[in-house]
Amino acid sequence: MKSIYKGDYGYELSFTIQDSSGTRLDLTSGTILFKAGIVNSGSTTFSGLCVPDIAISGTCHYTLTSGLTNTIGVYDAQLNISYPTKNNTVS
Repeated sequence: MKSIYKGDYGYELSFTIQDSSGTRLDLTSGTILFKAGIVNSGSTTFSGLCVPDIAISGTCHYTLTSGLTNTIGVYDAQLNISYPTKNNTVS
């Protein structure tokens, strides 16, 4: 769990994406969408594209920009990875 405080921005949330066996996913040619929303709200509060760091090793990041953390609450986040031939969701 990551603690983010109201008004925080400018830093990166880093991710290493793995399958259920712990093998890192190759993100080459994938589009990675980060989505976050208040727990149990049923809606997305903010979203944006992640930037692959080393795509073949499954690493990427999302940079928080100004204004995204103005609503206080506990958030759930998920990554949706879309490939030309398939899609994956990581929560």
